[in-house]
Amino acid sequence: MDKKIEGNIEKFIWTENYCTGIEVIDNQHQELFRKFDKCSLAIYKGEGKSILREIISFIDIYVNDHFDDEERLMTINKYPDYYKHIEFHKNFRGIFNSFKKDFEQRGGDAYLALQLEKEIRNWWKNHILTIDMLYVPYIKIKSSGKSQVE
Repeated sequence: MDKKIEGNIEKFIWTENYCTGIEVIDNQHQELFRKFDKCSLAIYKGEGKSILREIISFIDIYVNDHFDDEERLMTINKYPDYYKHIEFHKNFRGIFNSFKKDFEQRGGDAYLALQLEKEIRNWWKNHILTIDMLYVPYIKIKSSGKSQVE
């Protein structure tokens, strides 16, 4: 799954375990993995503080787009645990907004970058592997192989 880079920093590697089979969702998840991998590398190089604004901005936009797409798919396909799932999304927004508020009030430092990278990465890893995989059987794929996000 994840592979050590050096010390306590882990590389966030996409494997088939994370694959939902829903193209738009998998593409978004892969984009997230690439961004966190970049963040991990920056922290390892001692550049965590400099990447913090970029990662916070990315997550802010990503979460809105990704959660909207997931929630739309679940609604279209009448996923029975829709409301449970969006509670996880609300929980993440709370965790992330706490980091964002801390950044806005104190500014960034290497410790905040490391804390954000580890906590947010772990949240996503667990969310994709456990919570997201629960809706996969309910999502209907068009015959073209593209998911119904439109």
